[in-house]
Amino acid sequence: MRRKILIFVFISMLITVILSCAILALFNMRNTLAYAQAQQNFQVQSTISAINIGLSEGLIPFIDSTFSNVAANQGFVGGIVFDSDMNEIRAFPTDHQFEDSLRESFEINHFNEADNPTKNIQVAQSAYTLAKLIDEEGDIIGYLFLSFDNSIIRKAAQKSLLQALGIVAVVSVILLIVIASCMTIMIRPLLALIEFIHRVKDNKDFSLRFDQPKAGLIAQVLQLESEEIISAQTAFNSMVDMVEALLIELAQKKHEIDDILNSIEQGIFTFNIDQTVNSEHSAKAEILFNTQEFEKAKLQDLFDLDDDQMQRFNKWLVLCSTHSRALKQWKAFSRLSPAQEFTSTGDLTSIIDIEYRPITSNGKLEKIMVLGRDITKERDAETALINSRQEQEALMGRVAALINSSAEEIKDYIDYAIAEMKRLNNCKDMIDIIDQVDTLFRSVHTLKGHAGTLGFNYFSMQLAVLESNLRKIAKFDDSLSFADWKEHLDKAQAEHNQIIDMKNKIFHRQSGDRISIDKRLFDNLVETLQSGASYSNHEIIDQLNQLDTQSFDSYCQKYRNLIKRFALNLDKKIDPLVVETPDALIHRTELKRIDDALVHIIRNAIDHGIEDEKTRFNLRKGSGKISISLHSENSANILTIKDDGVGLDPQKFAAIAVEKALISAEESLALSDQEKINLIFMPGFTSKTEITELSGQGVGMDAVNDIMKELNGEISLHSDLGAGTSFTLTFPSQIQNPSIGVRH
Repeated sequence: MRRKILIFVFISMLITVILSCAILALFNMRNTLAYAQAQQNFQVQSTISAINIGLSEGLIPFIDSTFSNVAANQGFVGGIVFDSDMNEIRAFPTDHQFEDSLRESFEINHFNEADNPTKNIQVAQSAYTLAKLIDEEGDIIGYLFLSFDNSIIRKAAQKSLLQALGIVAVVSVILLIVIASCMTIMIRPLLALIEFIHRVKDNKDFSLRFDQPKAGLIAQVLQLESEEIISAQTAFNSMVDMVEALLIELAQKKHEIDDILNSIEQGIFTFNIDQTVNSEHSAKAEILFNTQEFEKAKLQDLFDLDDDQMQRFNKWLVLCSTHSRALKQWKAFSRLSPAQEFTSTGDLTSIIDIEYRPITSNGKLEKIMVLGRDITKERDAETALINSRQEQEALMGRVAALINSSAEEIKDYIDYAIAEMKRLNNCKDMIDIIDQVDTLFRSVHTLKGHAGTLGFNYFSMQLAVLESNLRKIAKFDDSLSFADWKEHLDKAQAEHNQIIDMKNKIFHRQSGDRISIDKRLFDNLVETLQSGASYSNHEIIDQLNQLDTQSFDSYCQKYRNLIKRFALNLDKKIDPLVVETPDALIHRTELKRIDDALVHIIRNAIDHGIEDEKTRFNLRKGSGKISISLHSENSANILTIKDDGVGLDPQKFAAIAVEKALISAEESLALSDQEKINLIFMPGFTSKTEITELSGQGVGMDAVNDIMKELNGEISLHSDLGAGTSFTLTFPSQIQNPSIGVRH
């Protein structure tokens, strides 16, 4: 710094001296030229006077003497004396001539008329003067022409300039040395102070103190050192003392803060609005965020954000720093951050929860404090609690389903579920599944319906996952591997096994070991046998077979449960199932054959038939109603299921079938309204645009149609648009004596 100041002072003084010398030299040159010009004019006037005397007295030698005197003048080239008619009288030197071009330039006629006694002309480096020679009476008796070379005068001036410059330069150097010495002495304390300041700054050592350098003899004599500079040096030492004391106090405070930060179990650090991370952090932060150099870290790496999440984080940060309500409603704004938690993959995988705290300055957001907390144990506990709660709910669901169903229903369901699960487990690889994917899909869909109907909700959820997997396999979706399928199947099998274990605990013995007997039928049989009448063995066996029948109403509890459950899921208001023939008797094996079809039809009525509560309110239809009845006719069982829902739209059904390429547009035009409604039984037909737990698979009514064909039965439907739909299932009884099929 001292060197820079000295160089600056020296250059400034040198420039000042050079400019001063140049100005003085130019001024001297100007004076020299002016003096030479004045001398030249004086010589011209003197010559004119002398020539006038010579001409008037006729003294030619006097004219020659005069020219000789003029020749001594610097720059004189020659001269000519003319008479009044511009005839040459005398020339000096004798060969000197007056060129014709000059005659034109001087314009003699105009010159004679002018009052000026002389006329000057400059041509390049030459100067020409023409003067009138006038006698005592004022008449022009002749002319004097003089020629001068100005370059000689300029050379003389330049020589004079160089001499002046030399003298000024010597004097300037001497002055420069004297001034520089004085300036150095004067600023030496200031330079020393500046050097000390830089030493303190560079070394960050505030224990240093400034020692006043001893003044030299010249400085003491001339009193060149400034009292202000000395006062500044003293003040700076005092300031350094204060800074050192503050640093010591700050270090103590920082040590206390570090102790506090290192003792807490949260990872704390701060970052600025420009996303630069500050170096201060707690010891725990190094563990949670897996870094020690926070000032070099990027928020994207610390929070484990991908590019899309980082863009949303940037927008959130801009929102927090610019929105007027951000600080007042910080909790709400902080929850908008895309970085709420992340998984740390250090020595151990941990889940880190992130909380943000604002740091303000002058009412504006300046920094954000991040508080990281390891919530792995909490999350594990929550997961364990959820799993435990789910297990408890599944357990309670199993118990409720088993208690609310008859032993015969449970046995039939268990037997059916065992067979279907065995079918699924027999698939050893993905090829086995692909080969029979449609059959497996229908089996899982039907089993899911039965499980849901009885109330085995958790098992129904597991089957829904398998159903979704089969849908992917049918579409040749490579994202699902056989290992994924097997994992989901094992979960479903585990729940199925839990149901069987719970069933064995509740019922203790297989339901096939006993039957429920209607007391009225039993009393009738006893009364018949005690009457003493003669009966054949065939008649007695017929009476005994009737003991294994039950009222139709007793078998309908599962359908009531189905309606109650799915009406609640779909937020629909539906009355309990109405059994129009509650006392009709039917053998359970007869109803078992048609059970799958009843489940599909009732589910279809709940989802497709009954409108939502708002729509029914606007239509003034009240709660939805579903009814079922059982009759027998000509050794056949006749089941009718009705709903008072929206009904079936023939035109809509035809359009859906065409859209799904089940029929062509030409074929749809040839169909009657009843035939269009019957399209509901085609494989793949569904009026739902979204797949739900109840419908949208294109399986339900198709499965009902297949079941009726297997039973050699018939299905018919009737629908009034806006009023409801009814399905009638007619199938032959397998009981030998028709009288024991269905009774009223």
